[in-house]
Amino acid sequence: MGERGFGLSSGQAQQLVFVRALLRDAPLLCLDEPTAHLDPGAEAAVADALRRLARHRTVLLATHSPALLPLGDRVITLDRGRLV
Repeated sequence: MGERGFGLSSGQAQQLVFVRALLRDAPLLCLDEPTAHLDPGAEAAVADALRRLARHRTVLLATHSPALLPLGDRVITLDRGRLV
């Protein structure tokens, strides 16, 4: 791996950023499709980690994954750019 993640796929870079978020004590996390391109087992592991991570933080999560929806205290659904 080179500087700025050179040599990593976009999925690998995304996973690395997620791990960094797990290790930081940031009060706010903004995650965009954290489980994109993951198999169901890996998605379940990320969802479990997010569940633990979100206990002490505010998490803004954008996702298409129905598996992550139960993590939200509030779920906002858009359809073609309109609030549903």
